[in-house]
Amino acid sequence: MSVFSSVRACFAAVVSYICLALPAQADLTGMYMHVESDEISVIQLVETNDDQFVGRFEVHSLSERGRLKSDSFEIDGHVKDEQVFIRHNHGLSWASGAKTFSALLGDGFLDVYFEHGSARFQERDASMRDGALAILRIKGAHLAETAKAADAERAAARAAERRHQKALNDAAYVQRLLQEVKENLDPIVAREAELSETLESLLNEYQTLLREHRRVSKGIDAMIAMNTVGDVINAAYMRRHALRDKIFDIQHRINSIRHDLNNSTRFVPDSLERVVGYCETEPSEATIDRSFCDELPAVQADYESTLTQLRPHFEEWDRLNRSRD
Repeated sequence: MSVFSSVRACFAAVVSYICLALPAQADLTGMYMHVESDEISVIQLVETNDDQFVGRFEVHSLSERGRLKSDSFEIDGHVKDEQVFIRHNHGLSWASGAKTFSALLGDGFLDVYFEHGSARFQERDASMRDGALAILRIKGAHLAETAKAADAERAAARAAERRHQKALNDAAYVQRLLQEVKENLDPIVAREAELSETLESLLNEYQTLLREHRRVSKGIDAMIAMNTVGDVINAAYMRRHALRDKIFDIQHRINSIRHDLNNSTRFVPDSLERVVGYCETEPSEATIDRSFCDELPAVQADYESTLTQLRPHFEEWDRLNRSRD
């Protein structure tokens, strides 16, 4: 238990007493100091007259981070029947109940007995007190520097942990992107040949129907010009209407295929770009698993194959619709 802690326990009320058993006629005037590794306690006593004296109690202590804290309060007292009573006249905010303790004055020292221990205060002068304080400040600076270094070390460790976690999150995110691309592309790749054949067949049928529709429309125009009436022109109208239904059906089927493909692959280009950018960049940490990057070339090849196989059909489809307009 530090002296300051003992003092806090003993100087608790607004008026507390210290009982000193002294030899008769002992001279109390002087400075008494007790030094610990992180604390200095000083008692200063000055005899006045008529067995009266005044003084000061000081405590200078270091925190774990090297901050020097100083507390002091005035004391006074008197001698009676070879005993000395010391009193402080200033209440302390942390005081909690009256405490007393005794002390013995020896040759150049003052032994003080606290409730939970004792401490010897050696008689010293002001220069020795200042020297002890200077040493305490040096130690405080060392503790502060040590604490600062420990803070920096902890901050560096936290920063490293954040970088590591970010690297893990980035890898997991890119891996998830690549997996989503594969999940979207795999069904299309599996049906790539079938889709290509279906689109080619629909386009051929579409062109055939367009030609037939134009032929029937010209025939109807000719019959109208010749004022043809009756079953012949009615049959031509019905034939053109049936052709239009088939044309609209093919339009719907091709547009539906395009819509489904667009929905499945609309995020693929951006996702692949992000995956490529990640996999082509040097890893920030060697411990991060980037084995999923080995799958990237095959996924890119599947995407390019899909574009190569299916894009020409839709380009032809757009061309045919523009020519109709």
